[in-house]
Amino acid sequence: MKNTPTSTTLGAHPTTEADVLAFPNPDVEVNRVIAEHQDAQTAWAYGGVDLAREVRAIRSWARDLVDQFFASHCAPGFLFRFEREGSRVLGHYVPGRNDVGLQWEISINPRHLTTRSERQTAAVLLHELLHWFEESVRPPRRSAHGYHSAWFRKFAQEWGIPCTRYGAELGIVAPSPFSAWADEHGLRDDVSSAISPGALPPDEPHSKRVPWVCACPPGERVTAQVPRASELRAHCDRCGAAFHRKGEAR
Repeated sequence: MKNTPTSTTLGAHPTTEADVLAFPNPDVEVNRVIAEHQDAQTAWAYGGVDLAREVRAIRSWARDLVDQFFASHCAPGFLFRFEREGSRVLGHYVPGRNDVGLQWEISINPRHLTTRSERQTAAVLLHELLHWFEESVRPPRRSAHGYHSAWFRKFAQEWGIPCTRYGAELGIVAPSPFSAWADEHGLRDDVSSAISPGALPPDEPHSKRVPWVCACPPGERVTAQVPRASELRAHCDRCGAAFHRKGEAR
């Protein structure tokens, strides 16, 4: 069938010379229109932060992160938003459809945009993209407590953005695949976003988290804070050793 004005009117996207018509996905199209609307805003701000500029940056990071970490998977047109939530919430991904029927919603809590670095914001974005990926390849068990599956936490640990089973971040591991990506893209950093030797305070008797370390030499050792009652089952990419509680005999 040839491309005709009638076909285009019906919503088909004409291709080049091929006798094929590509019909758009309505969910992709509505998110594309919303993105264009966001980009056109000149008075969209939160606490002095230009949200139009922020969403353009986040959209660009998302494309690059998908290419880097989900290369074998086709990403949809995400719906990005800035929902103000409690201070302990960094962002969220809505599985399925949101409250107005739209798909692939990723939100970044705007109250943290002025207190966290670009690198930390991008780490939250990758965390939410991993939720989308998990939903796409193996729908997770729904939980009212924000449970993050072992499958999810394994990928997060390997990429350098570890989290607890409840989704609480454990910092950014450096070096790691994510920190290498952030370096390559020139994302701004600050001391608080990196897990580095000596950066954690000494373990206290009533601390809710304890440091776990690998077997790399001092000065190169990777440290992660893990909830006291939890186990960290991961290996260091450099030394190959399993992480263990700091000070624990090996």
